[in-house]
Amino acid sequence: IENLSFKNIVQSKVVQEQYKDQLVDFRSTEKSAELARQIAHDIRSPLSALNMLIPTLNNIPEEKKVVILESLSRINDMASALLARCKELQKTAGEIRAQIEKSVSLAELVNTLILEKRVQHQMKSYISLESNFSNAYTNFVQVDPFGLKRVLSNIIENAIEAIECLHPKITNGVVQLFLTTEDNSSNSRDLDTVKYVSIHIKDNGRGIESEFIDRVGEKGFTFGKGTNGNGIGVHSAKEWLNENNGQFEIKSHLGKGTEVIISIPMVKTP
Repeated sequence: IENLSFKNIVQSKVVQEQYKDQLVDFRSTEKSAELARQIAHDIRSPLSALNMLIPTLNNIPEEKKVVILESLSRINDMASALLARCKELQKTAGEIRAQIEKSVSLAELVNTLILEKRVQHQMKSYISLESNFSNAYTNFVQVDPFGLKRVLSNIIENAIEAIECLHPKITNGVVQLFLTTEDNSSNSRDLDTVKYVSIHIKDNGRGIESEFIDRVGEKGFTFGKGTNGNGIGVHSAKEWLNENNGQFEIKSHLGKGTEVIISIPMVKTP
């Protein structure tokens, strides 16, 4: 079993390396498309004002008006070319996304990640990672599996750190992971109801003061980590979930622990 677990971890790392270039290409293409769209939009706004203004300038000789109008026309053509390029880039980004995204069994993905975390933190005998997905292998999502692993890894690390800061006072730290499913609509007759699968990451660590809960996920905000935190992990997790139609929820009580719930739309079992 140990050899099989190690083999799964190694295989996961190898495949992750194979996808790195595709992920970089996808993000670069998406950013380029957004930049092209924004520049074209910004150019069009003042162009429209200038086109309205030129006919009212009676003191400018006609030949100069022609030069100005032709120049404005060229800039407008450039904006149109940028928008066309934006559409091409968006199409390319969509094709790359289609290659990256897979129909993934959440239970299988999370169990592999937990194996990695147990190896990583095996020297911390006062912390145990618990999970039970034995009846959840039919829960599938359509996502970039390595993006989701990165999100879950950040949340699990936060949970472990929340317990570590109480050591040696705490000797029975626990990080629990489990799945639940629910619809996004209270109307059971709604044909467009989306079923979500939720991953719960629960710890019995330090917890977060109520006045800070709403700030969790702000870029640069961190709590209880001293100088070790940079406030990027949860922020990037929430950004990824927004991009993938997911949801993020956090519940916490100071001195009792924290529960983070990550919800993602389910897809049919392949």
